[in-house]
Amino acid sequence: MLKIFDPIFQKNYYFIYTRTYLEYKRILKNKFNVDTELDEECFGETEWVKEENIRGIVIWVRYTGDEYNDNNSIGHEIRHAVTNMLEFCGLEQCEQTDEVFAYVSGYITAEIMRQVKQEREFFRIQDISKVIN
Repeated sequence: MLKIFDPIFQKNYYFIYTRTYLEYKRILKNKFNVDTELDEECFGETEWVKEENIRGIVIWVRYTGDEYNDNNSIGHEIRHAVTNMLEFCGLEQCEQTDEVFAYVSGYITAEIMRQVKQEREFFRIQDISKVIN
């Protein structure tokens, strides 16, 4: 799990990238004591959490092995997360606030994609070792 702190709005974003919904559900329960009920075929979600009295939002995406589809899901969930978080902070998305939403989205995306590259390599190594063994 990757924790990203937004220094401007003083909020946390958490990125969870797992192979299965059940792995995600276990992490969410163990880390934040939050239950979620999704269709097990779901590819991602955002979920409100609280840690150390700081409001946060979890961004979960299922690893599928298809980089294009995973990136699509990551972008989709980041959009939900940033919109929900900034609206919670009192900003409505409009022409005057569009750049704020874009900058926060870009920051969160860059941090997540740095982590995703490492995790994809880990998943690929696991896949290769399963074939070899």
